[in-house]
Amino acid sequence: MGMIAFWATLSLNMPDFTRLVPANASSCSASPRPAERRCPSSPLCRLSSPPAAWSFYGKALWDPVELASNFSSPIVVILGLVIAVLATVSANVAANVVSPSYDFSNALPTWVNFRTGGLLTGVIGILIQPWRLLADPHIYIFGWLGLYGGVLAAVAGVLVAGYWVRDKTVLALPELYRRDGRYWFSTAGT
Repeated sequence: MGMIAFWATLSLNMPDFTRLVPANASSCSASPRPAERRCPSSPLCRLSSPPAAWSFYGKALWDPVELASNFSSPIVVILGLVIAVLATVSANVAANVVSPSYDFSNALPTWVNFRTGGLLTGVIGILIQPWRLLADPHIYIFGWLGLYGGVLAAVAGVLVAGYWVRDKTVLALPELYRRDGRYWFSTAGT
């Protein structure tokens, strides 16, 4: 369920990243290329680091910050920590800030723009105290990710079934942008 929660978040907010591209062809041709290189390389780096640390330090180090702190050169330690910070920020901004920022700005467009939505997301993120979720892996993995993955899997299932089964992969693109178009939703039951 945890992996469903992880990938469902990114797949459900993909339109937030592709809606501002100038042409559909550019989003289709540019998006998969970096992912093809990045997706296999990330797990390979992650899985090869602990055995490499074992051979050098006598223990498997899964935490990249702890691994970086074991180097003797201050330049290598700083470089490792900068890379860890950049990786964490880039992954978390893409996965956890962009989508709710657009959601807030779309829900209340006269009062909230994208920047204010990002600030609201940050404040709410602090108020829910995520460090408490991470303090106990059992609560985080089996509680939070299970619930989150179950909800997002249901949402993704409805979207996939609607696109593949009901609409037979035909999308009336102009209707997406019309106020009273085919895809317009204003209240339950319409």
